[in-house]
Amino acid sequence: MYLADRIETALSEIRLQQGHVITANFQIQANKVCQILPIGEMLSIQRTGKSRFVPDAGPINDIINACEHEDAQSYLITDSFLHEILVNDKAPYQISSYLCDALYKKYPSVTVIAYPSAQLNAAINYAVKTDDFWNVWGVSGISKFNGEHLVQGVYKVTQRKNVIKIYDNDQLAWGNFLEDQRITDLPKHLWTPL
Repeated sequence: MYLADRIETALSEIRLQQGHVITANFQIQANKVCQILPIGEMLSIQRTGKSRFVPDAGPINDIINACEHEDAQSYLITDSFLHEILVNDKAPYQISSYLCDALYKKYPSVTVIAYPSAQLNAAINYAVKTDDFWNVWGVSGISKFNGEHLVQGVYKVTQRKNVIKIYDNDQLAWGNFLEDQRITDLPKHLWTPL
């Protein structure tokens, strides 16, 4: 399953110009662990000193600097190469799908591969394993709205409604239209079908 870090990223990834959209927000359940393999992260830390995933990139940068120079170069080249494959692959995404499958086989404890979006600058996408998905993740919100791409990955959202309840039979109860189109009502508990 492919997830995005925000609504604008998801809309950019589907290349929405204008239309009716339904989005679901997912969240990792409390006390659950999700191991993420960030692609492009080592190169980003080495070049900028900053991480997209951890507040302090210093320890990761220290690990890179502690390596033999040739080893560090090899790690950075590999990270950069994998990054390019994921962000430059074209539909139907056979190469990136094959790469993610190979990475999951090589690192079975990894359940998420994170990589920069090719469609929206500074945004992140997540390729998530679907095995055991509902044992780790839950739905934290569902919205429907009309979206219109203005420019540069900025969207106008109108006629937004949020799900206010998910029934045991998986039926959705929708709330009223919202005045503030940016709000997503989060339920008190994450919903899972289990």
